[in-house]
Amino acid sequence: MADNVDRREFLRVAAGLATAGALARAALPVAVLAEDGRQEGDKEFWVATLGKVKHLNEKKPVLVKAEFKDGEGRVADDEKVYVRWEYISKNKGRWIVLSSICQHLKCMVKYADDDGIFRCPCHGSEYDLDGMKTKGPSKKDLPDYSADAYEEDGSLKLRREAEK
Repeated sequence: MADNVDRREFLRVAAGLATAGALARAALPVAVLAEDGRQEGDKEFWVATLGKVKHLNEKKPVLVKAEFKDGEGRVADDEKVYVRWEYISKNKGRWIVLSSICQHLKCMVKYADDDGIFRCPCHGSEYDLDGMKTKGPSKKDLPDYSADAYEEDGSLKLRREAEK
């Protein structure tokens, strides 16, 4: 009789483990999507790979084309952005990702290496390295996407909420 109890207990535990494994496998695609930044709850995100971290880790901004891809890998949107690494202390820093579009009349700003600023060639608006407006006619700062940038597998990525 003791053998039957042990066998029944074994089958009960095995069935529980099989159920837990099936549930974990069913949840895996959602976990992968959430980790990739493509979906969080009911929000969907597009993701752009901005380049390899080792190629972007410079003091001056690098202009890159961000091609935002949907969950199926199709290009859903694109934008040129400036990327740079800002050192904060010995082993700390942050990625700064700024739009390249002037907030006056939507011309593309250029980085002026001699002055260390972004300058709009159309009407002369100027922005500092953090995208803050320092000279008009623009009344707004450059859009800052830094909070949506993250490193993954040696690449810098940028996420954007999907347009419906």
